Amino acid sequence: MNTTGRVSLLTALMAVVVSFGAAVPAAQAQSYGRPGPVYCASNDNRGARCQMPWRDSEMSQQLSSARCIEGQTWGSDPYSVWIKGGCRGNFVQRRGWGGGGRPGPGGGQAAKAVAIVNSFARLV
Repeated sequence: MNTTGRVSLLTALMAVVVSFGAAVPAAQAQSYGRPGPVYCASNDNRGARCQMPWRDSEMSQQLSSARCIEGQTWGSDPYSVWIKGGCRGNFVQRRGWGGGGRPGPGGGQAAKAVAIVNSFARLV
């Protein structure tokens, strides 16, 4: 592909990125405080699953005399906690993801668009 063709292709790709950026919602104010804890309990040693308002959870306070061991008597899945064996406690949003983080709603879209443009630029 000649230089004129490359410039035309890159110009078209940049137009897509710019229009994509216009579609990304404006940033909204965020509360940096943690939401309050959510109580979850295994009553009568039966298993239970509790829905959480966040993706990743950690136990902030054990409220049972039964042992609560992550991965054995409690664990988390996206937006929920499972619990068993008489474990009871309060759960909060887990902080820190140890490497890269996870984009929130709408997050990461602009970076993905730039990566796509860079990939195409390497091809031409």
